[in-house]
Amino acid sequence: MSDQKETNELDVLVPTGRTIRLVDGSVKSLPPVTWGREIRVLRVLSSLIKNLSKTGVLGGEVAFTEQEMAAKVMEVLFDLAPEQITEAASALTGEKTQWVEENLDIEGIITLLVPFLQNKQTSIAKTMAPYLPRTEEVSPLN
Repeated sequence: MSDQKETNELDVLVPTGRTIRLVDGSVKSLPPVTWGREIRVLRVLSSLIKNLSKTGVLGGEVAFTEQEMAAKVMEVLFDLAPEQITEAASALTGEKTQWVEENLDIEGIITLLVPFLQNKQTSIAKTMAPYLPRTEEVSPLN
């Protein structure tokens, strides 16, 4: 049973065998994400996240409806950051940006980037957990 748990955690930390569907319907196997590729993606996406934070969508400073939030995110993604998203997809596919533009659509881009970001969040949390102080619940009566 513990072997199964370790395997599942390893799959989360180091996913293998990923593929993506191209606009022509064919499937491309994705290369392993090396540290160099991660650096490219994280640099590009960090500026994208900064642009998103300027809209007030991140951090909850402003209350948005779901539709307003989607509109703000779409504005950043398509008006301010399409080149950044293309560059991140290029790093993850191991292909040039022109190839990304010619072979992927928005669903493919989302399918590529969202799991990468979720994986990074999960692996960072798992890796850092032993080094972070445990927070204890404080009773309001104390």
